[in-house]
Amino acid sequence: MLLTSVIIVLREVLEAALLISVLSALRHILGGGRKELLLGLVAGLTSSVILARSMGVISEFADGVGQELLLAMMHLAIYICLLAIGIAFLAPPVEGRPALPILMAFTVAVAVSREGAEICLYLSAFLQQPEARDSVLHGSLIGLGIGVSAGALLYYALCLLPSVAGRWVVTSLLVVVAGAMAIQAAGLLIQADFLPDGRAWDTSGWLSEEGVAGQLLYALVGYEATPAPAQLWVYSCAVIMMGAALIWQRHRSRRLV
Repeated sequence: MLLTSVIIVLREVLEAALLISVLSALRHILGGGRKELLLGLVAGLTSSVILARSMGVISEFADGVGQELLLAMMHLAIYICLLAIGIAFLAPPVEGRPALPILMAFTVAVAVSREGAEICLYLSAFLQQPEARDSVLHGSLIGLGIGVSAGALLYYALCLLPSVAGRWVVTSLLVVVAGAMAIQAAGLLIQADFLPDGRAWDTSGWLSEEGVAGQLLYALVGYEATPAPAQLWVYSCAVIMMGAALIWQRHRSRRLV
């Protein structure tokens, strides 16, 4: 139970921690404060408790797939926000920067709310069982510590990069993380029978989703050992669309300068 708790909490915390780290590094590059990220974090933690308590009712909607549809919409909302953040980041300062604080706060709030609700639901299932409670709590704290540490390491690594390289790496990570949101949304829609299921390949033999490396790749790029073809199509389209939009915005900004 200890190891299971570490893996489950690590999986959820890593995704939010890496996202927040990339956005924090972006604010560092722009020289602005990170108050909006803190506000988004507080809002996300608060709403995660509310969402977890409401999940039973939500699950009953849409013929029993309300939870999957809601989580898929949250992932798609994060994707759209990351796309908008990337465009604003590459836009001329007067044109795009004023929208960044609101976009970042909303993105962090949705991400933390989604991941926090999953952790709350997991913990609530065991807190009333004395024989498993201590093991679950200890494992959860270990998973939380690893996830937060990984996010902090990524943030400081990005901040240490030279200015030009830092902008390029942060922009690339925005695209990668946005793609992860899209592929996870597709997976949820498959669970809800809105997209066809299947198996494109199986890489669990050499890189399991349960290991630390697998969890890092899941949080960063949406890695799955057995993805469905529909997930690959959604991921490809999402990454290509965002990449094309950011390249267009970059060229447009250069012409305006």
